[in-house]
Amino acid sequence: MVFLCLYSRKEQMDFFTELLQYIINVLPSNTAGDVVAVVTFIVTLCTLVIRFWKEPDSKSGLHGLWSLIHLLASFRLPDRQAGKDGKNGDGTNGKQATPKTP
Repeated sequence: MVFLCLYSRKEQMDFFTELLQYIINVLPSNTAGDVVAVVTFIVTLCTLVIRFWKEPDSKSGLHGLWSLIHLLASFRLPDRQAGKDGKNGDGTNGKQATPKTP
């Protein structure tokens, strides 16, 4: 996994796409279909859970479970800069930044 950090984001997607295509082609068609159906169900279920479950406090024991479900739902880690008070980490508090006039 360390060597993947050397590639750009586009090259990582190409690598994973090729890897997924290879794995699906190696599996028998009925098994590949079952795997795709199960993975689709897991991602959909995790997305539904994340939609209604707010992020717990980072000190809570459930935060690790929430992070795992968030990873499976969105294929990315939760934003560490986002605050619990509605701030999104860029100082705009989720609002459109007003342009500065000279």
